[in-house]
Amino acid sequence: MINRIFFISDKAVLSGDLLPPEENIYYSILADPLVDGSLEDAYTLITHSTHLSLALTLDIRERLTAERIRFITSFLFIPSYLTLEFRPVINLKGHYPELLREEAASLSAYFSLQGIPKPVFHIITGDEVAEGNGSFHSGEALAAGYTHLLRSEPDSYATIFFYPASGEILRSAFLSLQEAEMQYRREVPQLYSLIQTNRRLEKELHSLNRRYASTYTELNHQKQYLEILRSDHATKELQDYYNNEYEILPLWYKRFGHILKVLTGKRTFQSLFRDGVKKYKN
Repeated sequence: MINRIFFISDKAVLSGDLLPPEENIYYSILADPLVDGSLEDAYTLITHSTHLSLALTLDIRERLTAERIRFITSFLFIPSYLTLEFRPVINLKGHYPELLREEAASLSAYFSLQGIPKPVFHIITGDEVAEGNGSFHSGEALAAGYTHLLRSEPDSYATIFFYPASGEILRSAFLSLQEAEMQYRREVPQLYSLIQTNRRLEKELHSLNRRYASTYTELNHQKQYLEILRSDHATKELQDYYNNEYEILPLWYKRFGHILKVLTGKRTFQSLFRDGVKKYKN
């Protein structure tokens, strides 16, 4: 799909046989923090989803308690939880935009304390969604809205939210979206190809930016390490001691030391030949 589409539903719909993974098609479990067991059921479903990444959609009607915020944070540590460009996704829906923004800020602040920066929040208020996106409750409205979107704003990303009432409606809506895109592709094949190329280049750019940030961080750490070694810091003394007492020893002497550890029972014999086995005995 050219645009991102979230199918949001309850446990009964999403626990069945879902459609095969499709680019830019995502699934989210709807949970109400005020209903006993709703978050727990969503957590169980997301944890046991082995073939598909699921996100959490929260129905917000009042301020989240500290306990609920901590529990919601635990979702983001599930290995299969949905991320976009390595950022966890949480949808917040309700009738009060200001309340949703406040709760997004509260959740984001707590996530940051747990080492989870820059989550992706989608704010959904009724049938209006921030940043020009839309939400739909019927398959016919979804197909019509997506067709209109393709023809009016083909060069910009949009995020659409659909609430299927059953698995059958979900599958029917999926086929309608596919047909809308195929029709658009037949009408303007060159433009469609350019949009697809642009989406692919955007993904490559995000990947390169992430690699750049990782390399920059690593080089910065190496720079700090070298600065410490050049200083009068105690770390330099430890490094100098290691270099003078161990690194200058001949290779045969070091290998003899490893064999001696095996003979004295301090090291496993297999570790002399393979790096993947346990080196030292308890």
